[in-house]
Amino acid sequence: MGHGRRRRAAYRQPRTFQLRSARARGRGIEAQAAAGIEDPQRYIRLGATDQARTDAVVKHLLQEMPAPTALVASDSLVGLRVFKSLQAIGLSIPDDISMISFLDADWTTVTTPPITVVDQPVYEMGKKAAERLISRLNGKDMPVERTAVKTSLIKRGSVASPPHSSEQ
Repeated sequence: MGHGRRRRAAYRQPRTFQLRSARARGRGIEAQAAAGIEDPQRYIRLGATDQARTDAVVKHLLQEMPAPTALVASDSLVGLRVFKSLQAIGLSIPDDISMISFLDADWTTVTTPPITVVDQPVYEMGKKAAERLISRLNGKDMPVERTAVKTSLIKRGSVASPPHSSEQ
């Protein structure tokens, strides 16, 4: 435990996230609470920045009571590390735990099982951002506007009904 600090990264309220996409994902946690999931933010973890840290994050998450029945990775790099962590622990996806990642990266289709993803049109997102930047650099006063891009859920083999818990 050392120095009285908590082991898990602190959860920040969605409105404090800098990225709009992170705020939207945070609102998903609020929706879970509204749906009756008790204290869903206890499962939020930050800091999965390399494989060793991701291994530690996954290990700590799985020690929660009750343990999560699914993990959602914030992006494809974190998703790949989470996949490797679950494999190293010996958990079967989706029999023991379900997994979803953001972005339809190449690796998500070649794993066993293939990973369910929230696909994001990164090319379109980059193009829109570049167009706005070029307009601003050319001196055009651009009003602040919300730009939305359509995402889609690509269902693959990494999600199943939660395993039945054996109460002890």
